[in-house]
Amino acid sequence: MEKAIEFKNIDKKFENLKVLEKATFTVNKGEIVCLLGPSGSGKSTLFKLAAGLIEKDSGQIVINENLRKGYIFQNPRLLPWKTVEENLIFVQENYLPKQKAKKIRDKLLELNGLDNFKNNYPAQLSGGMKQRLEIIRGLSILPDFLLMDEPFKSIDTQLKVNLRKMLLRFYEKMNLSVLLITHDPEEAVLLADKIFILSGKPASIKKEFVINDPQEKRKLSDDNLFDIIQEIISIFMEIVDDYRWDKNQKTEEIFSQMKGR
Repeated sequence: MEKAIEFKNIDKKFENLKVLEKATFTVNKGEIVCLLGPSGSGKSTLFKLAAGLIEKDSGQIVINENLRKGYIFQNPRLLPWKTVEENLIFVQENYLPKQKAKKIRDKLLELNGLDNFKNNYPAQLSGGMKQRLEIIRGLSILPDFLLMDEPFKSIDTQLKVNLRKMLLRFYEKMNLSVLLITHDPEEAVLLADKIFILSGKPASIKKEFVINDPQEKRKLSDDNLFDIIQEIISIFMEIVDDYRWDKNQKTEEIFSQMKGR
């Protein structure tokens, strides 16, 4: 099977903090792969390595250079001096003919409720609108391989559902390959073909889940998905191992000091 990207035994540290240790996984062409882990587990570091924003210390990253890549960041990287439409034009102009690019961005803006804001600047948009624009921008070049770092993090539930549907339509119609970073188990089981759970620090792949059911038929109430979510949560509890707010003497002292306030 043709691969979009392959990580082989990746190590990475920042000063004296080792973040990744022998991290190994593959995203095959035409599949959605989710990297799932709690905060601080190395997910965004792997995203930055895949995007070429930082260098690995050791190991090998093999990227399919024949695939057009789109990037979606958890904090929008919009150009503040360009309008909504100009931000899309900026990324499209290297990939698409002008007429085709315009049709695509007009339709994406319309279907995501931003068509009336195309002449606005990022500073004039709400946080959720900026994130929608970030997602639209990543898709507007018609990528073959989409790298997404917690793209739905700051978006309300209704919009999140619509944006997930848009992603799955691109995935279905264009054989899109996706590397999705998230800390949300529900999001992972609804979208991914494969889920890789990152261990603690330094991070490596602790477990892999494969979900064969078509995404459009999945429901969180399905027994299989429910069982996977429960297992993921159990793994998270083992990884985090943070019991500072268990009922003990230290926490009880805090509340005893609050009495009579």
